[in-house]
Amino acid sequence: MALQRSKSLIGAWFEAHLPKEQAPTTTIRRTRASTYWPYGTGVTCVVGSHNIHDIMVVDNARSRGCIPHKPEHQKLFPPMPSGTAPSGTLQRAGSASALMGGHHELVCRAKRELAEERQRERLAAEAAQFGPPY
Repeated sequence: MALQRSKSLIGAWFEAHLPKEQAPTTTIRRTRASTYWPYGTGVTCVVGSHNIHDIMVVDNARSRGCIPHKPEHQKLFPPMPSGTAPSGTLQRAGSASALMGGHHELVCRAKRELAEERQRERLAAEAAQFGPPY
């Protein structure tokens, strides 16, 4: 008898703590398409929703069970930790090509290094052929 009573108390407690069922609310989101944003400004994609009462309207075209996805704005450069400063060379460079050189400069450098390497190989071959000078 006591076991029966404890089970009913546990069942009553469990039912009291269940989430209350609420009537679904209709959410209508309106956006306007443009050349760059086909789903509306800032919307990168349309995501399906479990709630059929979510309605998305893009230029009078309705979609039921869809919500727009707008990614959170992220800073391009994360904040620098306190006490650290970027390299002075990087601050003065202004651009990657100014720091590393343009494409033409890189090609000229590669050709020069290749010519120097061939010159060293030629001199080493001559030295091996004639022997050390006396």
